[in-house]
Amino acid sequence: MKKNIDHRVVVTEKWIKKAFIDLLMVKPIYCIKVKEVCENAGINRGTFYLHYKDIYDLLDKLKDELLEGFNQTLMEQIRHNEITLSTIEHIFHYFKENRDFCIVILGEHGNTKILTEFLEIGKKKYKETYSQEYNEFMDYQYQFISAGCLGVLKQWLFDENQISEEEIAKIVYRLINGK
Repeated sequence: MKKNIDHRVVVTEKWIKKAFIDLLMVKPIYCIKVKEVCENAGINRGTFYLHYKDIYDLLDKLKDELLEGFNQTLMEQIRHNEITLSTIEHIFHYFKENRDFCIVILGEHGNTKILTEFLEIGKKKYKETYSQEYNEFMDYQYQFISAGCLGVLKQWLFDENQISEEEIAKIVYRLINGK
């Protein structure tokens, strides 16, 4: 059964999240006050507290949404025990859609806990994908590949996507496969 979602609630949450992410781009979370988020979002404090308990609850919900979407993208894309160029394109497309929050995670005021959770989701899916042949060497392989992919992702996001997600996916695919 589908829940009826009030459009105003969706829009208000979108404003709050955008205001919060904009603030996270310039300062660490512990320096951000609910009042600032409300002013930037054009809402009052009461409205904020209808949606979130505090700043950290807002961060947790943003993180959960991003991780859930990433996990869903991996589940939809990785089939037949292989990671294809199309898979990588979809992953980069997902990060592009969530560019601002990803920049926050990878940036100066980033959150290594969230980054670690991303890597754990990827590692779990990597192990599932290659379960028949998985061995200790592949743990090192995953660490190597994921570190490289994070570096490429960070440069690509911070360069404001000078090249398309299809092109960056081709580069990553070639690097992973040695072609």
